[in-house]
Amino acid sequence: MSLYIVKFGGSSVAGIERMKHVAKIISGFIKQGHKVVVVTSAMHGETDKLVSLARIVSVDIDREYDAIISCGEQIAAGMLARILQTTGIPARSLSASQVPIYANGSFGNASITSVGVKRVFDLLDAGIVSVITGFQGIDGNGDIITLGRGGSDATACALSYYLNADECYIYTDVDGVHTGDPRIAVNTRLIPEMSYDEMLELSFWGAKVLQHRSVEIAKRYNVEIRILSSFTEGNGTLISGSINSPHAITGVAHSVDFNLLKTSEQYDNSIKVDNNLYLIPKNTNFSENVDVNVGTITVVGGETNKMVTNFLNSLKSIDITPKFVVQRRLSTTFIVPRSQIEQGVNVILDLIA
Repeated sequence: MSLYIVKFGGSSVAGIERMKHVAKIISGFIKQGHKVVVVTSAMHGETDKLVSLARIVSVDIDREYDAIISCGEQIAAGMLARILQTTGIPARSLSASQVPIYANGSFGNASITSVGVKRVFDLLDAGIVSVITGFQGIDGNGDIITLGRGGSDATACALSYYLNADECYIYTDVDGVHTGDPRIAVNTRLIPEMSYDEMLELSFWGAKVLQHRSVEIAKRYNVEIRILSSFTEGNGTLISGSINSPHAITGVAHSVDFNLLKTSEQYDNSIKVDNNLYLIPKNTNFSENVDVNVGTITVVGGETNKMVTNFLNSLKSIDITPKFVVQRRLSTTFIVPRSQIEQGVNVILDLIA
């Protein structure tokens, strides 16, 4: 008998029919003799609605902001638990405070520090499936504090470690990690397995399939993650510490979440591009010396730095001239106008196919 942490993203729990399908997936694990702990995101689109509601009054990200935007996960957990109960599976929804899941940091972007396990183990021993709210933690004052976009992934990875689970399954709307984002990429393929470092680089540079912080947790505690689709069957992508050698070329990520800042001082979360020029997260509060019309195309893999000329020639063939090139150990990033990202991603994918 194995213990699996099974996380479902917003598209997987987008409505009652989707939740009924999720219940069948959970039932499948149980029929195979496994124990299951479920983590759920809010229903698709709900967090965006709550953010808009909170911002009617104030744009501040504070205690009350987190109290508002964390409600979606509570609704999803309660609904999914009720649906499981109607199918004959004993289930109970648990919020972060009921588990408990402790976190600290700033409101809207906290990090998990520890997880209490007794209540969840007691429920498991009683044959009851815990349906736990993702995205939430509680701080030292007992207040709700949220974990940033995609924070339910971090919840699942942390629970996997503290509950000593055999594996962590992340169900989403894609069938695993692809060489490019299937939403814009034409010539893309599934990557069956990869290392933590490869996934860290992909997620940092814009791949939305996993929150970057969740991969950091998985690497730190050696939690195996499998990315699967709740819409189709398949083996998905395994992200594991047992995969030591990176692919020569793993895949291509893209992002519009960075701006270029001209400054003589380096800031937290900034990446040096050139003399006095840095990439900064676009939500950083600067009004001057900022170029907001850039995007990034990043090729990840162990051999990317040897192929820069090939990538540049491919981009040049469709009249894309990167403003700058940033090289790291496992990646090469091209800073281009935002309007050229989709073309650039596809021409590089054609090169590495």
